[in-house]
Amino acid sequence: MKKLLHLPLALVLLLFATKTTFTQVYNFSNSTSANGLPSNMTTALIQDFRGYLWVGTENGLARFDGTNFVNYDKFQGLSENAIADLKVDEHGNIFAFHPNKFVTKISKDYNFEIIDSTADKSNLMSTTALQCEIEKKRIIRIKDKRNKEIFSISSKNGLINDHINDAVVGRENILWIASANNGIYSLPLQNFPVYEWPYPDFVSQYRLNAETNLITFKNHIVRLRFNGEKPEYSLVFSSTRKEFNCAVIQFGKQLFYGTDKGMFLYFSETGKEFSFDEMADKNVTHIEKIGNGDLLIIADNKVYRYIVYDNEIELVEGTKNFLAYSIQKVKNTIYVTGKENIYQLKNKKFIPLLNTHEIAKSQDFIHISQTANNELWLSAANGGVFLFNPQSDKLEYFNEEKNLPISATTSTIEENNNLWISAQGEIIWYDIKQNTYSRFGNKYLNEKLFVPFTIRNKENYYFLTREGLVQTFDSESFEGSDNILNITDILVQGLPVASDSLIELKYNSFPIQFNYQSISLKDKTYYQVKLEGKDKDWSTSTLKTTSSYEKLEPGDYTFRVRTTGPINEVVLNTEKIKFTVLQPYWKTAIFFYILLIVISVLVLMFYVFRILTLKRRSEKLEKLINEKTYVLSAQNQNIEQFSYSLSHDLKNPINNIKGLVEIMEESEDEGQNEIKNLLMSSAQLLEDKIKATLKTIKQMQANKKNVELLYFNNLVTDTKRSLLILIKENDVKFITNFKVASMRYSGSILESVFYNLISNSIKYGAKDRKTIVTISSRKEGDITILEFEDNGIGIDMEKDLEKLFSIFERVDDENATGTGLGLYMVKQMIELNGGSISVASEVGKGTKFTIKLASME
Repeated sequence: MKKLLHLPLALVLLLFATKTTFTQVYNFSNSTSANGLPSNMTTALIQDFRGYLWVGTENGLARFDGTNFVNYDKFQGLSENAIADLKVDEHGNIFAFHPNKFVTKISKDYNFEIIDSTADKSNLMSTTALQCEIEKKRIIRIKDKRNKEIFSISSKNGLINDHINDAVVGRENILWIASANNGIYSLPLQNFPVYEWPYPDFVSQYRLNAETNLITFKNHIVRLRFNGEKPEYSLVFSSTRKEFNCAVIQFGKQLFYGTDKGMFLYFSETGKEFSFDEMADKNVTHIEKIGNGDLLIIADNKVYRYIVYDNEIELVEGTKNFLAYSIQKVKNTIYVTGKENIYQLKNKKFIPLLNTHEIAKSQDFIHISQTANNELWLSAANGGVFLFNPQSDKLEYFNEEKNLPISATTSTIEENNNLWISAQGEIIWYDIKQNTYSRFGNKYLNEKLFVPFTIRNKENYYFLTREGLVQTFDSESFEGSDNILNITDILVQGLPVASDSLIELKYNSFPIQFNYQSISLKDKTYYQVKLEGKDKDWSTSTLKTTSSYEKLEPGDYTFRVRTTGPINEVVLNTEKIKFTVLQPYWKTAIFFYILLIVISVLVLMFYVFRILTLKRRSEKLEKLINEKTYVLSAQNQNIEQFSYSLSHDLKNPINNIKGLVEIMEESEDEGQNEIKNLLMSSAQLLEDKIKATLKTIKQMQANKKNVELLYFNNLVTDTKRSLLILIKENDVKFITNFKVASMRYSGSILESVFYNLISNSIKYGAKDRKTIVTISSRKEGDITILEFEDNGIGIDMEKDLEKLFSIFERVDDENATGTGLGLYMVKQMIELNGGSISVASEVGKGTKFTIKLASME
């Protein structure tokens, strides 16, 4: 491309072409005589309190449960087959009004009674809060309790062009429509309006500002604005010769766009067009503005930067081996998503976010959205949804373990602690706190193909598909509509019982079954149960309609069950039954439990005895090792002679241990096998330690340093093996956080440091809480810092600091089991090699040792 000296910075970009507004189109479902209706000419609709939909036709009455129709005519007791109107009273009785002026009353247990049409209608009512008004047999206006119109539906929204005889909104917020010639129609009001694109072959979307988006199609580039909730489009640029991949507008009048043949710049004022030589024949898929007129570009899955004032394009450093998929701007922060990682543009540098997370290495990240707490939702085309906290570097995986059954996502939108997720052909509403979800698939979306883009217009959210914009529904519009999800049946031990009744049970183990008659929410209605007298809180939401109880103590109980709605909002009304367990206590299997407890106590006592025996032997062995180690330190003047003495003195107890093992092998007591294995393992570890110590001493004598590359995780593992019995006895939890994984140093010194500090943390653990040992590392310049922290009994720093590192001194004689040599040796070894050790502690809260080491070369 020729050098551009002065890029003009004024005027509006391009002349708008035709402006187009699109009306939302709904996806109606239809049931006719082919599905079981008595006739396609339907006249009236009503839903009873149990949840069944009743449909009046010219040829009979039908009851619909969401799957099947049950039909009634004169042979079942109707006054005549033709139905003119339907009503329900406060007791749940259905009234069918006939043209012959008679009324058929149908009770809750389906008894038919013909009464005079002059009967009092004051108790007849609708079962829902939303009301429908029919205008000119063609338009349905839906109004709330205050007679305020929520919206209207007609043929413009996809309703069939037929006469409408009746319409009702069911308790599950489904609009039911009785037509003159085509049976009944249904539409979930919690729907997803779809606004079709003005051109075919959608490619990408770019947000220009809070009000305007730039939409790229195969041969057209258009502006998108919203008139209320409806999108309006105006043509910006089109071409029959090129197929566009992406586009941005720079400086108000320059249109940059990418194709599979390179990147181009179009000036609206002059109509001139330029190509970029550096991008020739490259597949340019994404362009993003990054300040000062510069652009970020993805071409052939590589990341490039266009520097406008130098008119140069260069490959971005640090991303050469990164397979890039998209560029996204989230609240003025630029991210590049791709295979195995995500890069953030920060201080003109690209920083990888997920290097420390193994699970990210198998993911293809394609979309990012931000939470109210500045965390990031990451959508993976092959791995579901992740929540990433940039401050703490925490990556949380949302999959089957968190009750989110998806393996591939395209985009996410967070709204009021809930998460909208677009996936393969469906949208999922996920409750983040309760880990529950609702799936909205083909019934609502008709197999829409979602792409990794989202748009927010004021309070409205839109997912993007190949076919058009999909608007998420506003759940608050339906709050307070009195859609009570009543439990219709409760069975205890297989027998039905009335709600809020008192029953007596002879058995203390029994199942309870319950059911909610649902037309559309059979796979979306969740249940929560609570047994007062046993449970403190409600159970987690589940689709299960049974709850089993076993071994209840005699007494009074109240079982409660409640339902949750289609987007997991708890409906607070509950159904309940009260019962008394009468079974005498002495008839239970208490004797069996007592016997089981006694056996368990005996086994536990035997186990404790074995553990204590091993502990005494371990302490004796540890004391002997500490004494020999002190001799090694005291006889530093004649180190060679000390080497042989140490070898001789320490090998004797090893031979003793091995001799004990051989005796155990000849013993007939099979219970000694575990002790034998532990003693043999301890002996082998001790022998390895001696060999390493002798090697180190010889090298020290020859004025050499035994330097090797040591990994902190391996040192922790070896130390835990050495302290296996002590760790098991004290039920110790280890937490490691090695920001520096390794360093070059003397192996024998670091092994001794890890052994002494970890063993001290365990020995001086608090008796009233679980012992937790935290080991971490970090880097400060050329210095490696190790920190050992515990939650033990702590040290009185004013009283005991001076003797903490003194030889043969112990700060807690009551709990001490060692010789007082360990910390002295640790300090001497560290300081002899140019390091330092410090301690911070508080009585009753724990102790923290900080060690600073310079790498040995």
